[in-house]
Amino acid sequence: IAIVCQSVDAKANPFGQTPNVLPVEVPCLGMVSPRLMLRAFDLGAQGFLMISSKDKCRFKLDCTDWKGTVQFVQRLLEKWAIEPERVAAFDEGILSRELPRFNQMITTLAPTSLTPSQSTSIPEKSVALPAMILAMTEKLGVHAIGNIAAGNVPFGKLTLDASKCTGCGVCATVCTTGALSNLSATGSCKLVFRQEACIGCAQCVETCPEKCLHVTKVLQFDKLNHQTETIFEVEFVRCRSCGAPVAPKAMIDAVRSRLGTTGEAASRLEMCP
Repeated sequence: IAIVCQSVDAKANPFGQTPNVLPVEVPCLGMVSPRLMLRAFDLGAQGFLMISSKDKCRFKLDCTDWKGTVQFVQRLLEKWAIEPERVAAFDEGILSRELPRFNQMITTLAPTSLTPSQSTSIPEKSVALPAMILAMTEKLGVHAIGNIAAGNVPFGKLTLDASKCTGCGVCATVCTTGALSNLSATGSCKLVFRQEACIGCAQCVETCPEKCLHVTKVLQFDKLNHQTETIFEVEFVRCRSCGAPVAPKAMIDAVRSRLGTTGEAASRLEMCP
């Protein structure tokens, strides 16, 4: 499969003279996701090319974005014991020379064990990319372990500094994928993280008023199977008068510290309106 940027000069491309290559034109290489690339292999493709047109991108996209996606998929293939050189990126200026070489290289490799007659089924109501990675790992019969941090990784790992967090829960309200959830009940405040759903957008980091969150772009294979992790938990302070929950203890302590209140003034912080 050769994904070709729309800006590439169609008259200059050598696809007609190169057998076994299926060119697919797209408006922008930036729209080619890891899931699409993996799906091509899952359906039987033996190689995947990204063909760009240097300095002609009408969307002014930084090429490091899609080249980072190529690098990520290469590292993923390595984890599956599949040759990473099956994925490559060329500029149209060298395409006539490199395409025949790439095609010849692919023919020297043994076919992957991914066949189109057994395309991977993705469970309903699952996050598409993590589900595909898990399903293809099982289909290949390999035991992928470790992390992938190279390239444009579409996953994030969230860490929290509990000494700064007040449990306000604002971070969870801006998480568009549901990777971060506020499970606060009447007894305690709890923040729960699910890495398979995290895309590393860092909106939670930017929103956090205490600046206690940090996101690292990484894929951890052992975190893709619906595991959740409690990254913060603290009890609620109850009203001294009626016993109703007022706020997380960490928040009350932070306000008390900043105001420098003591005695009766401090005790009023532990009362509901």
